[in-house]
Amino acid sequence: ASNPASAGEALEAAALAPPPPSWRPVDSVPDLQAMLQSVKAPLFADSVDLFQDDMHDFGIARMFARVLVAETFWCVVLRFFLRVDGVCARVVETRYICP
Repeated sequence: ASNPASAGEALEAAALAPPPPSWRPVDSVPDLQAMLQSVKAPLFADSVDLFQDDMHDFGIARMFARVLVAETFWCVVLRFFLRVDGVCARVVETRYICP
């Protein structure tokens, strides 16, 4: 069981906190290549497999994320790859960039 006093304090603190930032689409596209070339040493870089299935030897489905954090920006590339043997191959990629 939680302490009612601490739950009330948490609600008050949440009410006083500034609103979280919101995502919004933009018309201009940041120059990712220039941003990547400006990185001398990334603060953090990693690739994480989120999902992989061999589809009972009829193909493969894989989803992974690559994360790069530099001093002036961060970016995440989320990629889904699907190959069905003899039928189709698809790549769906989404990039999140915060300059």
